[in-house]
Amino acid sequence: MTKKLKPFIFVILLISSLVLAPVSANASAEESLGEQTWNDFKSPYSTPVRPYFLVGSALAITFAIFEDSVSDPLQVRTISDRPLGNFASDLGVLAGSLTPNLIYAGGMLLTAAITGNHETRAKGNLMLRATAYSQATTTALKFIIREPRPDGSGEKVSFPSGHSTGAFSFASVIQAEHGWIYGGLAYTYAT
Repeated sequence: MTKKLKPFIFVILLISSLVLAPVSANASAEESLGEQTWNDFKSPYSTPVRPYFLVGSALAITFAIFEDSVSDPLQVRTISDRPLGNFASDLGVLAGSLTPNLIYAGGMLLTAAITGNHETRAKGNLMLRATAYSQATTTALKFIIREPRPDGSGEKVSFPSGHSTGAFSFASVIQAEHGWIYGGLAYTYAT
């Protein structure tokens, strides 16, 4: 467990800060993409979100420690019972396929190009950054943690879930930019 835990802690502290990119959702529309990216990277340490980042990191480490005794048996039971049938699985694949993220970003950037609206461009850029950061973090964690897929295929890229990452990065941007009504719907879809 300690061999698995050390890289996990390192990645949580360094790379996962990028997942919190939506914290800077109200970035100035005049900031360059590089300035926005730097502000996103340092946001977990330089904004009021720091306690949440630290608590979230501690919870992630705790869940990693108890994975074999809690998460794995629950996952096996859920896969065999399929309590929601294939519908939930199909919906999850669509939500996590990054299609909603790209449609939103593309729509915002196209609208900004046509209208010249800087705020709309900033929203499209935010979705692109949040999606890219979260997917990069997830991919790095997959190769560090090397969790086998529950279907027995032998692939060791099961955790963290790229589909969940995509769906929740979408929901986070929607909530940050459009409020809790749309954000709540997006989080429900991601769940």
